[in-house]
Amino acid sequence: MTAKEYLNRIRFISAGLRVKEQELQQLESDLYAIQSVDTSRERIDGGIPVSMADKVARIRDMQIVINKEWDQLLDLRKEARERIMQLEDGRFRAVLTERYLNNKRWEQIAVDMNYTYRSVIRIHGEALKQFAVQFKDVLECPYLDMI
Repeated sequence: MTAKEYLNRIRFISAGLRVKEQELQQLESDLYAIQSVDTSRERIDGGIPVSMADKVARIRDMQIVINKEWDQLLDLRKEARERIMQLEDGRFRAVLTERYLNNKRWEQIAVDMNYTYRSVIRIHGEALKQFAVQFKDVLECPYLDMI
């Protein structure tokens, strides 16, 4: 696993969580937007009726999944932050933290650090190289590819 792949896991899990949380909000809003049944229309049989209890159970199941993923994300962030903070160069720490832990775009990082876009990209590349050298033993661990 490369340094970039190691750090990108955090960004990918975070993005996945945002999607799941939006789905959960949609399920919750669907639950509260109960509409009355129009009995003046023809009756059409078919399909499986979904009860209120089924909807609540789906929401609860999704909440459990989201909570487990949040726990995993928080553990990964803590572990990555500890490693990033061990890098000597403050610019490396800042760029890696902003990009991978705070999910900022390159342009925003450049503005925040008062650097050009190209400088931030260059610093990022150097930071990844240093990270890979310093944490070679961690990146070569085979179980990380499964997470």
